[in-house]
Amino acid sequence: MTRRLFALLFVAADAAAQIHVEPVPTLPGGSLISGAAGAVLRALPSVGAPLGLDVPLKLGAAPTTVVLPAAARSLRFTARPLAGARARGTGASERGLLARIVAWNFDWDDNIFFMPTKIVLVDKRTGATREVTTGDYAKIRSSLGTPGEWEHFSTDPDSFRYFGGKYFLQHIREAVLSGDTSWQGPSWKAFVEACSRPQTALHTTIITARSASPEDMLAGLRFLQEQGYLKHLPPLENLYGVGAAHAANPSAAKAEVMRIILDRIQAVPLGDDAPPVVSQDGQSRRPLHLWGFSDDDWGNFSTALEFLSAAVRAGRYGNVKITVFYTGTNTPEHPPGAWIIRPDGVARPSTPIERTESLAGHLEK
Repeated sequence: MTRRLFALLFVAADAAAQIHVEPVPTLPGGSLISGAAGAVLRALPSVGAPLGLDVPLKLGAAPTTVVLPAAARSLRFTARPLAGARARGTGASERGLLARIVAWNFDWDDNIFFMPTKIVLVDKRTGATREVTTGDYAKIRSSLGTPGEWEHFSTDPDSFRYFGGKYFLQHIREAVLSGDTSWQGPSWKAFVEACSRPQTALHTTIITARSASPEDMLAGLRFLQEQGYLKHLPPLENLYGVGAAHAANPSAAKAEVMRIILDRIQAVPLGDDAPPVVSQDGQSRRPLHLWGFSDDDWGNFSTALEFLSAAVRAGRYGNVKITVFYTGTNTPEHPPGAWIIRPDGVARPSTPIERTESLAGHLEK
């Protein structure tokens, strides 16, 4: 069985020359998003219309490479579910998923997964080290260098030595094989649900302050899949470890990743079958893409909320309903909760009705 690939190439005549199409079983088509350049390729009748090419996508076949006329360089693009496509023979819930994007974005440590990874603090007076958990670090981070127990402690370039490379898989294995489920964080069930279908796994993203590479993170997720915890996995390009390049300010780096993702989603037109949801201001109902982010660290959460609120207030992301979840328990003055960002940039609490718009509620319709 074959299906036509739908896309409009936003490519200058002397620019990109190659599209790498990964087959997406069970989906009726795909819009293309550039992993490198971040350009969204929007829906049109077919590739053949603007470029004189007729590109069939054979589901389940090996990846297809399409060479376009031109060619100073090559760009690689990966297939995504096509928002706006009508899926024949699918139920109402799957049509809705194809007609709009439902995107889930997660912090990893102490949100999805309680890792045994330690952070190494340094006593500036003696050079002695002290290891703390990621949960403890989230609680004491703002106290480092201030009068009190942590006055003389700080981090240095080696404090996060266990946050990259092989340690991601190693620490996941260590936790999972320990024999209990205490490693499952507050967003674990939501993450499992986001990975329960290929359509939604494709729009599931991990944004972590770790310095692990996407390949390292995928290896850890594959282990969880092999152990029977996950049905499908997010694609490699949806795994962001911002710690290596932005160790000094991971909160700001996470916000920049969110901007890239939201720009892509906003550029995808809503399909005719997109179901209406409660609007961002809570006063009406209309079709919208759904985008959510959860984090357990109040510093990361508040930075994300500040950035997202400013962007929405400036008129961006009008077709996206943004929900932010704070899942931390180390700051009693900030209890966990969920908030929707209104068009004026103010965050309002999520309502019980809106909780049925989540991935879980959507899939049950």
